[in-house]
Amino acid sequence: MSLWLILAFLTKPIIYPFFILHILIISYWLLKQKKAFLILATFIPLCFLSTYGFFMKEKTGFFHFSSVQGLNLLKYNLRGFHTFKYGTDKATQFYDSEMEIVNLEPDFQNWYKKMNETAKDSIKSNLGAYSFYHFYKSARYFIEPGKGEIDLFTGYNNFDIMNQGNQESFYTQFEKNGWRGAFDYFFNYPWFPFILLIVFFNFVRFFGFLIFLYNKKVPLYFRFIMAVYVFYFALVTGPISEYTRYYLPVLLITSMCAAIGYGAVWEKWSKRRNKNKSLIV
Repeated sequence: MSLWLILAFLTKPIIYPFFILHILIISYWLLKQKKAFLILATFIPLCFLSTYGFFMKEKTGFFHFSSVQGLNLLKYNLRGFHTFKYGTDKATQFYDSEMEIVNLEPDFQNWYKKMNETAKDSIKSNLGAYSFYHFYKSARYFIEPGKGEIDLFTGYNNFDIMNQGNQESFYTQFEKNGWRGAFDYFFNYPWFPFILLIVFFNFVRFFGFLIFLYNKKVPLYFRFIMAVYVFYFALVTGPISEYTRYYLPVLLITSMCAAIGYGAVWEKWSKRRNKNKSLIV
């Protein structure tokens, strides 16, 4: 488990807070089995995080694990929030002006700290509206069909157009013209049937995952760990949930849990049906 956790750190740095959950699980096993060597499982990821942090300090001048959080907050989270609230032009102006201030810092350490401070200050000043926006986007995380990836794969769109941030999309049409604009957009979209199928199966998987979380036959600690893992990724993805590649870390887990959930429903229904048949006979 420790080695897999280290590989997860290297693959997806945002998962490093799961080290706390790792410590809790090891502590539970330690108290239950009373085997001191289990402490080693805690020190393996801790040594890796410390070593990597000091390596980053040697390279950049300060101890840290990943420097992407501040940039993501400004470039994607807050820029997306300002687009949602004020429109694309004002969002671009906000991002450019903030980055001009951040880029005045003399070194990487101050640049990193300034970016984090700027992003956090902006969120605090719009906490209510930003919280609604973030949770709304996090909810979309589970049902988004990945239209952007489909467009890139099929050649319907390209990165140059997407990076301009002003291309017509389902959401921009919906904001401008309501449901009529959204329907007109999709009726002219060649992959519309596939989008509908993906959204449908995403709903089926998410509903099955919720059934799994309420399945009392599954140990509570296991349901808790699955819920924390899945909803953590939904929350940290938030404003960039339309890029469904960020769903990949939880795709197999939610699919497995949904299968268990629907399996439990099927088993319960089968027993009830067989019981009714026996009563009739």
